[in-house]
Amino acid sequence: MSEFVEEDIEGLLPVFETLRDVQLLSPTEIDAFVKRCHFFEYRLQKPRKDPSSFKGYTDYLGSIMKLVRMRRKRLKYRFREDEIEGKIIIKVANLLRQCCERFQGRAELWFDLIGFLKEEKMYIRCSKAYFRAMQLFPRNSALRIQAARFEYSVEHRIECARCIMQEGIRLITRKSILTGKGYHLPCTEEKELEVAAEAQKTLEMKVNIKEKSGQDAVLGLRVVETIINEALERCVSGRSAMLLNFWRIMKRYGLVARHLVKKLYDMLWTPKYKSEESWIAKSELMNYDQYSLYELFDKACADIPTERMHRHYLTLCQRHYSYDRDAEAKEKFREQLFWLISRGYGTDMDVRKFNVLVESSEEKEKVLGEAVKNNPGNAFFWMMLLQCKIKSNPTDVEAIRKLFNKATREAYDGSYGLASMYKVVIDWAHQYSEDDVDDFFRQATFRTTPKVACKMRCVRLNYMASVYHDRPNKLREEYFLFAKHPPNSIEVHRTFIKLELKSKQMSVKFVAQAFELMIVEFGRKAHECWIDYANFMLKYEPLTLQTIHRRAMASLVSDEVELFLAAYNKLLQNSVSNYTESDSDTEKDVENIDLIEDDDDDIAREAAIEAVENFQQENSS
Repeated sequence: MSEFVEEDIEGLLPVFETLRDVQLLSPTEIDAFVKRCHFFEYRLQKPRKDPSSFKGYTDYLGSIMKLVRMRRKRLKYRFREDEIEGKIIIKVANLLRQCCERFQGRAELWFDLIGFLKEEKMYIRCSKAYFRAMQLFPRNSALRIQAARFEYSVEHRIECARCIMQEGIRLITRKSILTGKGYHLPCTEEKELEVAAEAQKTLEMKVNIKEKSGQDAVLGLRVVETIINEALERCVSGRSAMLLNFWRIMKRYGLVARHLVKKLYDMLWTPKYKSEESWIAKSELMNYDQYSLYELFDKACADIPTERMHRHYLTLCQRHYSYDRDAEAKEKFREQLFWLISRGYGTDMDVRKFNVLVESSEEKEKVLGEAVKNNPGNAFFWMMLLQCKIKSNPTDVEAIRKLFNKATREAYDGSYGLASMYKVVIDWAHQYSEDDVDDFFRQATFRTTPKVACKMRCVRLNYMASVYHDRPNKLREEYFLFAKHPPNSIEVHRTFIKLELKSKQMSVKFVAQAFELMIVEFGRKAHECWIDYANFMLKYEPLTLQTIHRRAMASLVSDEVELFLAAYNKLLQNSVSNYTESDSDTEKDVENIDLIEDDDDDIAREAAIEAVENFQQENSS
């Protein structure tokens, strides 16, 4: 192995010697640099390769290069860059390429290589890396688009860029993004951009360009038109959106593409393509007169009353209202929210926005009533309606109770907002209908889905601790009732344990029982519950630590054992360090602990346990 390491390190020998000659690094820094390079080279020679070894090496060389450049800037020394940074850059590029070839299935490694080569302006290598990556990932559309842009904008190889995109279109016929980007390339050729710039200067130039365009398939945009037609024919869905995208791109090229812009716009209004995009295109041709836009979109929503059309109108109104505080934009915004919510298209965010925007309780109830009528299973809508009802008349107990009962019957069990709905009604009942609090809690903690029930059980335990703070048995009875009726979450057990530990009448017995119950439910799949148990017993009954460790090792599944051992060792080491801080020989013990952390896991565990046992003996004496 050593001969391979020496062979690989020889490539950096000129760098070490040059750095020593020009004194950009001190002798100590150079020695450390050499040692670290040897360390990384040995890691790369291991039989089992790991991408992290390559990444660690390249990151280290990158940091050295950054340091050298900082020293150059400070000393204003610009000589022999090729002999130092140039060699390091080549080494990093070679390492990244080796990593990519060894782990060919990981696209992110290729993107890292390409990014580095671009940053260091190694364009020939970058082009080769792109083509090799496209061989391995031929259907990666993002890679193809990036490669085509590179070939066009950096290497100025227009035909090569076009071939990359055309090959991608053949391979990924359903990826509309490729088609949209692909036809963009013929339009953006340097020759055509010059033509577009000339054509917009004088009338005489326009005539000359028009004659040339009729004879040239590229300048006449016939190639572009062919690609557009082919793309629309192959596209399975979203043709109107693609056509709108084509139209927007062609608008950028001014007079030279005017005839194609008009043709695409007319296509948007044909029966085959007429949709929301047609009205959007028309709005983009208008000036920035907001009121004309509102009139246009009113007609659009009347012509095509779809969610997408109204959402586009909603976004426009929201933007105008946010920036200009336009009163009409606010009114239109409210109207669109009302339409979406009342037709059943409203989302939770729409309801929140409407709730903030509208001040009238009657209007809120009307809209939310329509929302729950169209979405009876949405607990969030019921929760918002319940909040509105409580805010308008909190003393109407019967009406609120009736609405809540209806909501619990119709709301979908797994619907988002169900737990929030219970919290809202419980907060209300605590103030206006105390007799209903326990019934609402029973319903929330025993008659809902496990996820909601566990959340509400945590709320119930906190409620019991705050209301009956001088009667801890109430909290304990409630917790053990929950424990008898699983499933619970770890948070339910932890909530009780936390509240019990805070209690003035804290009982170690009940806390230990809670840990045992938590282990019964989660002792196989969650190492955290064993760590929490050990942490508690370390303080109150440290002699049970070995028993807890033995039980955990026997109970946990294999995936959790290593995590448990790491956390357990850390717990023991922290306990030792906490003890030694109060000892007179603190510094020596801390050094020993550092040595323990550097050893293998088994040695660390044995040493830490021995230290804890010594701590226990000292404490008992």
